[in-house]
Amino acid sequence: MKILILHASAGEGHRRAAIAVESALIRSGVSKADVQVADALDFGSPFFKKSYVDFYYWFIKYLPVMWGVFYALLDHPIVYRVFYPVRRVYNAWHGRKLLKHVLESKPDWIICTHFFSAELLGHAKTSGKNIGHLLVLVTDFHPVRVWMHSGIDSYWVLSEDAKQTLIQRGVDGGQVTAGGFPVLPEFQKTGDRNSILKKYQFDSERLTILLTTGSFGLGEQERILDGLASLQDKVQCFVVCGRNKSLFESLKSKKYVYPVQVFGFVDFMPELMDASDLMVAKPGGATTAEAMAKGVPMIATGAIPGQETENLKFLLKEKAVFSAETPEEIICVIASVVGDSNLLNEKRRVCERICNPRAAEDLAQARFKLVSAHD
Repeated sequence: MKILILHASAGEGHRRAAIAVESALIRSGVSKADVQVADALDFGSPFFKKSYVDFYYWFIKYLPVMWGVFYALLDHPIVYRVFYPVRRVYNAWHGRKLLKHVLESKPDWIICTHFFSAELLGHAKTSGKNIGHLLVLVTDFHPVRVWMHSGIDSYWVLSEDAKQTLIQRGVDGGQVTAGGFPVLPEFQKTGDRNSILKKYQFDSERLTILLTTGSFGLGEQERILDGLASLQDKVQCFVVCGRNKSLFESLKSKKYVYPVQVFGFVDFMPELMDASDLMVAKPGGATTAEAMAKGVPMIATGAIPGQETENLKFLLKEKAVFSAETPEEIICVIASVVGDSNLLNEKRRVCERICNPRAAEDLAQARFKLVSAHD
């Protein structure tokens, strides 16, 4: 069985889901030679890929509110019906090399973790093209209309709420599996908290906070870290700056009155999550799923209007996360947790209820059932 997994570089979560599914398929017995993971945008022109990615990042950086409005409008049935023909023609033109690749390589099963390839291949299949079983893996908690197309054989969504949304919008419930966000096995719980804390010379009795940069700039990160000085006897903090070198250098040069470890880009996030009691991060689908799989409650902050605010709505409805926007609000939440450890335990119980850490394995094991049920 040949399997093609298509993501898109407009958002890291799409790629992380694709890699997690690939890993699970290979562990389930599928030959590595029979699984291809590809960025769907790589099949278009360099201009198309750059403009597609740049357009998204420019909007969320400089006009996030406008992006949220655009996102909401596209989820409105009338607006989407008007916009869809233009979108379909544009994507068909830039996706013609991708479609050619699919038709020539003839994969038995295609998994789309981004809506660009889902729309392109779904329409091609409806038009009579010989496309294999087409599964769409929705990487956010709310499946907006851009994920839905005729020609799609099955959907894999993150929650029962998402499944019901698709059903209400006309998708056959038998086509939808509420299986959860696929994560790599590294995001399973390990129970190594104390040994990891010892590695970084942290105290196992303190509340350990994992602070990721997200949308925070230099000043706001410093305000959070400075504000935590009021809890200096109770907390310690991992700070991940990603590829923001100026932020890393600035924070690394400072002295703190409580234990702080500052990192740049890391490839050991699962280890830091294992050692942490609380994580401050944006509510992206992948980040949220990975944190829940590790059993690390989140303070969700800096949500991008659109997909991340919809994620946040779901998570708050389920009482799965804390929510705070300003550094002062974040510190207030942390102080509350320090004063009442039951607050963390309540969030952990919710995460265990709504998260499926074995989603990737379940999807891999379900492949034959899904294909045979719809062929």
